[in-house]
Amino acid sequence: MIPPTSIDGTDITGATIDGTDVTEITVDGDVVFSAVTGFDLTTLTLGPNISFPAPSGAAGIFVDNAGNHMITGDESTTGAGQDYIQEYSFGTAHDLGTLSFDRQQGPVTDRPTQPDFKPDGTRYAYMDKNGTIFQFDLSTPFNLSSASSAGSYNALSAFNGRSFKYIDGGDKIMYANSSGGFYIDNLSTPYDVTSHSSHTSTNQFISDANLEMNPDGTRLFGFNGTTLNQYSLSTAFDASTISGPNASLSVNVTSGVFGCCFAADGTILYVCDKNNVAKATQ
Repeated sequence: MIPPTSIDGTDITGATIDGTDVTEITVDGDVVFSAVTGFDLTTLTLGPNISFPAPSGAAGIFVDNAGNHMITGDESTTGAGQDYIQEYSFGTAHDLGTLSFDRQQGPVTDRPTQPDFKPDGTRYAYMDKNGTIFQFDLSTPFNLSSASSAGSYNALSAFNGRSFKYIDGGDKIMYANSSGGFYIDNLSTPYDVTSHSSHTSTNQFISDANLEMNPDGTRLFGFNGTTLNQYSLSTAFDASTISGPNASLSVNVTSGVFGCCFAADGTILYVCDKNNVAKATQ
């Protein structure tokens, strides 16, 4: 018998059917079985550090879902108007050995950190050292040379901003400062930081660098020194319900941890310091 490849017209990639291994089964668009354990630090093994091709000084990291583009903030200089957003490309998807420097946007405001993008690459934003989130539209997806300003939001006035990310399908954003303060804001217009409204927050120390979150808002990831910790949220996307850490991953860096970014299914994790980037995989 030939193993089935779909149920109700939907491709299956899960369980074992007639001796054939798969990783997920969906029925009428609903996942009914999944063997993928993404966004779980206990399943990941960290690979070697790779030096950024040029320039150095990364502060925060973003990799698109397809693994073709990497964008970083900038920790190479100090002072407003001296830093850049940096763009790299992969010759082979998700292969750090094929990473090359493409271009940079700027100079921009003081120490832009952890840029994040809409999934289609037509909008991105970052938080600077002073806690302001700057937003840009891109006429060419994931191409910084096509960026134009689309507004800003002073989220953490006079705070040392360290992290920014779109979450919950662009209906919310999360951000933090270097002292560990963590916030989640609602957006009335998806992926538009100027439409921010009420937020939840926590005084619990989460991270002294960048943050990550799984898509359903129940797991949060943050650095304490060179250790990446995994936390739980008992209420999805509610910063006041955080507990943990309940898992961790030691990161081998030499110049301070500044960024982390999961691939779309959570089975690949990128981490970076100022000069190096590494990839963790299952």
